[in-house]
Amino acid sequence: MPSWRSGGANGIGAACGEVMKARGWSVLVADKDTSAAAATAAQLGGKSFTLDVLDIDAMQALAHEIDRDIGPIAALVVSSAIFQGAVPLEETPPDLFDQLMAVNVRGTYHANRIFGLAMAKRGAGAIVNLASVTGQGSTPLNIYGPGKAAIINMTKSFAGEFGSRGVRVNSVSPGVTLTPRIRERKATGSRYPADLDDR
Repeated sequence: MPSWRSGGANGIGAACGEVMKARGWSVLVADKDTSAAAATAAQLGGKSFTLDVLDIDAMQALAHEIDRDIGPIAALVVSSAIFQGAVPLEETPPDLFDQLMAVNVRGTYHANRIFGLAMAKRGAGAIVNLASVTGQGSTPLNIYGPGKAAIINMTKSFAGEFGSRGVRVNSVSPGVTLTPRIRERKATGSRYPADLDDR
């Protein structure tokens, strides 16, 4: 059965794909970064798609395309996100709140809604949303953390909505993970720049 990953071209999303491939899944990768998605999909022996989670119509169209051309999605991992710099509040760009919530919360919501409803109609499926330990307590990431807290709560709501229809919905909350992005920025001393946009 195919699985689909939003934000799957890099970091934790790509690592999820490696695990899924090792366990016998056929993996599809969707990401805003077209070339990275293609490279990751090639490594996993799967197929890639270009998708910006801000484009809800495109997400719906992609869901129909995959169902028509490849088959029903059995599992979905949503790992798309942008990050917040650990800088004082007065140095935080005013528009970062709207940007981050649009990608991290709104994008995750609609991925769950679109694919979850299709899974529920078939009576089977599983969704995993990437949250964060920052969503479970106070951190300097005063936008990113609340956004991840929303994902944790949202996941519980979707679990209640879809559970009786055969669809499991869970979230995982990683801590700081030494992804290539983090490794590179640690080396350059720019681990959390205020304008970071890594969708």
